[in-house]
Amino acid sequence: MRRLLVPTDFSDFAQEALRMALTLRRKTGAEVYLLHVASPTPLAPGDLGGVTGPFGGGTHASGPHEDGLRAALRQQVEIAGEAASGVSRAIRYSYAVAPAVLTYAEEIDANVIVTGTHGRRGLRRFMLGSVAEELAQTAPCDVLVAPTRTIPFSAHPARRILVPVDLQEGTASLLAFARHLAREVGAKQVDLLHVLEPLPYPIGWLDDAVLDIVPTVRERATEALRAAAESAGFQDPGVYVERGSPASVIGRVADVLDSELILVAPRQQGRVAKALLGSVAGGVVRAAARPVLVARSLLAPEASGDPSEYTSATA
Repeated sequence: MRRLLVPTDFSDFAQEALRMALTLRRKTGAEVYLLHVASPTPLAPGDLGGVTGPFGGGTHASGPHEDGLRAALRQQVEIAGEAASGVSRAIRYSYAVAPAVLTYAEEIDANVIVTGTHGRRGLRRFMLGSVAEELAQTAPCDVLVAPTRTIPFSAHPARRILVPVDLQEGTASLLAFARHLAREVGAKQVDLLHVLEPLPYPIGWLDDAVLDIVPTVRERATEALRAAAESAGFQDPGVYVERGSPASVIGRVADVLDSELILVAPRQQGRVAKALLGSVAGGVVRAAARPVLVARSLLAPEASGDPSEYTSATA
């Protein structure tokens, strides 16, 4: 992690995202950038600006209004317990928040966007789930999403990382990424989770022949998960195979294990990916009480599992 970008609407949720970014900086030495996407003109006296302005950036706001925004950015950094000079701050003007964030991310060559999921509503809304999901689906770099009810990072961030694995194409790259991430943030434990599809019928409706297959499927999935972990160089990972709806299973397992971070690869094609980024996204990203890191840099053609090798992560 070299450059962390935190979009902000000055809400408590954005404040939590900034705090997480600063915690990661203390561990990794990354640079932190704070960005507000604002209106080119004030919506009302004293308003900090909403999601307005020409698409892709427009005319700047009036001097006093922009001065107020800059003061608010400075105050947000100071509330997080940092010297204002320690965080780069910027303002952009756009009707579309996510595209403006992505444009700025490319300008500074950010390799992680750290975002909250909920902020102000109405005209002043900013980091609602739809914006966070758009970033998670389209960003050229990794996206760390802090849900509404986030379990705070400890002083040593992400000591335990949960990695949902679908055992399909891309598993090797995901596990290599997880291993590198664990080293970078100093994680003590990496847990691998495979979620089996729910049974199509209640257990009492199935005959003995079908029931005999159920434990075999779980055993084979466990063996495949252990083999993938060994190939990736993990020494003693936690290996778990559960059945059910991926969103709820991932959240439940993360709670039981007290995981401080959930890592997911967007290239996964199974129900896990849909649970995190699709129509069931109200599942993990919105309901889980854990930060979720979407490893979008794995989509880069040259991705090998080491984030330092990705185009989006080069200094």
